[in-house]
Amino acid sequence: MEVKLTWIRRRTLALGVAAIAVATLGGTALAGHITSSVTSYTGCLVPKDGVIIKVSEGNAPKSACTGGQTQVHLSGGDITKISVTGGLTGGGDNGEVTIGLDPRFSLPQNCTAPNNAVKWSGSVWTCAADTTRPTRRGRDSRSAARSSASRTTTG
Repeated sequence: MEVKLTWIRRRTLALGVAAIAVATLGGTALAGHITSSVTSYTGCLVPKDGVIIKVSEGNAPKSACTGGQTQVHLSGGDITKISVTGGLTGGGDNGEVTIGLDPRFSLPQNCTAPNNAVKWSGSVWTCAADTTRPTRRGRDSRSAARSSASRTTTG
């Protein structure tokens, strides 16, 4: 019985040392996906065999794919590129990328005065007095004034 316990202790100790060695040597490879400088590879898939040949780092295989082979692209990243336009910022084509809203296109959140509204100044959104409030008939106050002035007759 004593021999069996000694063997179990030695085996447990060996497994623990092996686990620590793997964690130490593995480094970031064990921690998850690579977050920057993700290398990509290109090769040729041989459909009959399911084998990828002519693999080379970058966007082209070592030599052209031939005889029904299909060019394939391999990478460790989750995305290949995010391009932003208009009111967005950020983007990228490798590693961790973020996108955001350009501050010029963000609506102000502090237009709290009773007659304030969000208005476009020509370059940014601002808070300004709302001069085009609807009337009871659904028209803004200026068009209602023009309409009643055109109906006024002198007599």
